[in-house]
Amino acid sequence: MKKTSKHIISVCGHVGTHKYNWQPESERFAIGYRSSVLIYNISLTCFYINRACAFVETLIQKYGRIYIYGLIEKNDKKLIRKFEDINQVVTTKNWCGGYVTNARSFRGKIKNLKKKFSAILSLNYNYSNYSLPREAKIMNLPSIGVVDCNSNTEIFSYPIPINSVNFGVSRLIAYTFAVKIFKGLTKRIIGRFKKLKPVSTKLKKKK
Repeated sequence: MKKTSKHIISVCGHVGTHKYNWQPESERFAIGYRSSVLIYNISLTCFYINRACAFVETLIQKYGRIYIYGLIEKNDKKLIRKFEDINQVVTTKNWCGGYVTNARSFRGKIKNLKKKFSAILSLNYNYSNYSLPREAKIMNLPSIGVVDCNSNTEIFSYPIPINSVNFGVSRLIAYTFAVKIFKGLTKRIIGRFKKLKPVSTKLKKKK
């Protein structure tokens, strides 16, 4: 928890928006104000990050797959490759309403779209993709979202209250979830080997 809190402070993830721009629901995540700017309680953000990471790890262990939105193709090539290597669905284009519900018509814009996904991870939530958690509710999919204090946190199933405007925050969250996905995959493989029956190496005697 100390490492995650240090990383959040280093990328200025604890700094919210102006006092007159926040939603009333996000006040429970704040520790106070500084020059009319909301400051997040880092212990609460770490708690919500750990809760979402635990959910992702168990989901991947149970043969699940995550639909990831918010990475930029020019700046986040390494992270996109990491998610592709661990067999996840990545969206690099701008969000359009109906990406999830009408996924067949967007096959050219979404990579690995033929594969099914079990949850949605939004690394950047603003006015352009406000329909994302609503579409997830229609499809009965759990949604994980990086939510700033100027938007409603109750829309997502697993909200992460943090500064969503900063690119460093989205990369930090993406890296932490990539590590948890990899851990879930390793647990899945170990579970497969445990189910295998040991082959007896003893030679049968001829009658």
